[in-house]
Amino acid sequence: MINHKATISALTDELQSIVGYKLSQLYTQEKGLLIIEITDGESVLFLEFSTNSPYDRLLIRDKHNRAKANTKDLFGNLVGETITNINQVNEDRILVISTQSHNLYFFLFGHNKSDLLITNKKDKIIHSLNNYNEIGTRISINTNEQKSISDFDESTFFSDALKKCKYYFGKYYTENYLHKHNIDKKTLLKDIDISEQEEKIDKYYYKIARSKESYVYRISDEKYVLSLIELDGYELHKKCESISEGIRTKFVREVSKKRITELKKKSISKLEKLIKKDETAIERINRLEDGEKKSDELRHYAELLISQPNPKIKSGKEIELLDWDGSNIKIPIDEKLNLLDNAQKYFKKSSNVLKERSIAKAKLPELESRFNEKNRLLEAIENSNDVRQLEEILVNNRKVLGDIVERKGPEIKEEKFKKYELSENFILYVGKNAKNNDELTMKFAKPNDIWLHARGVGGSHCVIRVDGREPSKGIIKEAAAIAAYYSKAKTSNLAPVAYTQKKYVSKPKGANPGAVVVRREEVVLVEPYKPE
Repeated sequence: MINHKATISALTDELQSIVGYKLSQLYTQEKGLLIIEITDGESVLFLEFSTNSPYDRLLIRDKHNRAKANTKDLFGNLVGETITNINQVNEDRILVISTQSHNLYFFLFGHNKSDLLITNKKDKIIHSLNNYNEIGTRISINTNEQKSISDFDESTFFSDALKKCKYYFGKYYTENYLHKHNIDKKTLLKDIDISEQEEKIDKYYYKIARSKESYVYRISDEKYVLSLIELDGYELHKKCESISEGIRTKFVREVSKKRITELKKKSISKLEKLIKKDETAIERINRLEDGEKKSDELRHYAELLISQPNPKIKSGKEIELLDWDGSNIKIPIDEKLNLLDNAQKYFKKSSNVLKERSIAKAKLPELESRFNEKNRLLEAIENSNDVRQLEEILVNNRKVLGDIVERKGPEIKEEKFKKYELSENFILYVGKNAKNNDELTMKFAKPNDIWLHARGVGGSHCVIRVDGREPSKGIIKEAAAIAAYYSKAKTSNLAPVAYTQKKYVSKPKGANPGAVVVRREEVVLVEPYKPE
């Protein structure tokens, strides 16, 4: 119900408070997620927009911590513009934020159909967050057919008509309406006063759409429902003071629960196997006979065998001898060996048994301690219902569980490299030495960034950060001139510079620092140049 028409309507009302704010930053730090920083000169707020189904959403937040790495600025031509108007389009799941020169259309259709289209004032598309629409064309908005209750066949269940009518009430709002008006879900349209119900339905919808607060209900361990009115029969997780708070709460709870379930499944499965292994080892040690008793028995066999009058004879797989007390005793022997060799074998076994069982018994306290620690860890994991707490537990127990939580490597910051501003706001990064070249190319550059290097001579690796744009040939020549300057061809009148997308550049195993292989390249001839 995050993308319900009524939710978008109530959210539109809520966002009227930001009319007059200026757009100060637009950036992304993961695919399908856009953060818009806005300010009125005193306070700063953030619009969070995601097209990632099933969590596509639009909401306003009072804080957002921009990541230090893997973020990129978008739609720079919008920065500094003032929000002049915010509307819902045709009472559908489309919200438009207007500035002096542009319109930002937020499509919240779900099922991988959500997107942001930015148009000029003539509604020609100039940007698309997910590139689902062709740039330069006029925006086209097709809304679903609007059906009233009276448009359905009279043999339709009233509950089905409510779910599918122009308001698309869905399961929870429909259940709530039927309960409030004491209507059975199997009631047919022909059995009710349709005109009377249509009037009540309109009022019901606009009560939802004009709400200023929201409710998040827990449906199952991993599923939560956002409602703009109170629902009967469901566990209330939280009453929220705004629509945005409710949207954010539902999203955070479901993502956290899903993450917790995934982490628990991986860690508990691995831990239970380790515990079972320790348990088996402990049981095996506890079942061991007393080492001294077994050692004495084997030594006794050896002494009887060696005491025979002709110990160098062979005697099959077993021999029956007279024991010291006059009783008969059967001793298993190796038929390939004589009695003397079998005796030596038993002497060796006697010594080893005593030693091995003594070592095993000595290890038992440590093994039992590890077994108990793993059981305590299992209990802590099973009882953890906070995703950050659970991740911390798993990280702190990497020696036992391995990397259940993905290990994050050190960030490669842009400050490590020389940096030059090119035309059209493109940025060129230049390596400082061979090791730094490796960091720039193999760790900092993204697959579609443009990689450059003076051809046939030593020099710096250079990277144009593209951020979803395609640099013109003029931009590439501008960057190539700088790449030529930072090479051994810097004093040449003209120098050839190779360029390609970083994804075609690889580093062979064992190669020297700065050495790479380029699988595909183009070459441009430029005059070496260093900007001021």
